[in-house]
Amino acid sequence: MQDEVGVSFNYLRARRGKEAVLTSLRGDDAASYKVMPAWAEMVKGKNPAFAIHIETDSENCLKYFYMCLAASKHGWPYCRPVIVVDGSALKARFGGMLLAACGHDVNGSIFPLAFGIVLSESNESWKWFFEKLRDSIGTRESLAIVADRDKGIEYTANIVYPDSAFEICFQHLAANL
Repeated sequence: MQDEVGVSFNYLRARRGKEAVLTSLRGDDAASYKVMPAWAEMVKGKNPAFAIHIETDSENCLKYFYMCLAASKHGWPYCRPVIVVDGSALKARFGGMLLAACGHDVNGSIFPLAFGIVLSESNESWKWFFEKLRDSIGTRESLAIVADRDKGIEYTANIVYPDSAFEICFQHLAANL
């Protein structure tokens, strides 16, 4: 800014200005979380097979969010009976974890099944996610669940899907070695 327009200011002022511009363009993050329940009801009304669940805590703050598209529900019977799950940290203002479940179609391509947002990757949040996944897509004979070596995933997968096999992802295992 100093070189282009001859205006000088410190880093903090530049950061605040950037945040103000992004808020005016995209809207406020906190406000968008508050409209999620209304958005979910609107989507359910237009697409009844769409599975979406939102849970809030006692202060009406988002605790759990789950989404399974209708296309994922209808396509799952035509996939291999393998569910691959993992979690990834959300680095935005509110943090949390993004949980994902994917399958593999007959061509070996990744087939998205469900997504979830939780406060932290814990046994409780994985159990909630797996229960919603089971309610959405059901279970199948010879089902295998593949994940990294996270003990919480294995523990809760064995509770929610007791007849399935739990396997460790070879790529994660090789990376750890």
